[in-house]
Amino acid sequence: MEAPATLADALEALTASNVRMTELNGEVTALNQLLTEASTAISERDSLRAQVELMDKANAELAAQLAAVAANEQDANSKAVEIVASIGVEPATVATVEQKSAPLTRSQLEAACAATNDPKERARLRNEFLSR
Repeated sequence: MEAPATLADALEALTASNVRMTELNGEVTALNQLLTEASTAISERDSLRAQVELMDKANAELAAQLAAVAANEQDANSKAVEIVASIGVEPATVATVEQKSAPLTRSQLEAACAATNDPKERARLRNEFLSR
């Protein structure tokens, strides 16, 4: 860069330099804001990953508990069949956890409510429908 020839040229160059410096400061401020947002997003992501790990552990524990419950249910069912057989009565089929149906959808509840003439059943279905 050449030295300005006149004082006016020097003032003009200084003014242009100040304008450029102000622009650069604005860009630095914007970049710092983006950096802060990125750091916050990374922290949130790490927090979510930690929560996912905790949920995975909880799911594994629940799966183990469910397997234990299923085994206990099977054992209890076998014992019940043996007891019933020992007294000479035909055992009845008992629905296990796997055999139970999924909860009714809202449309299925509406249809069941419309199809029944029993006021108590209709009230039960309506309450179940409203609870969703």
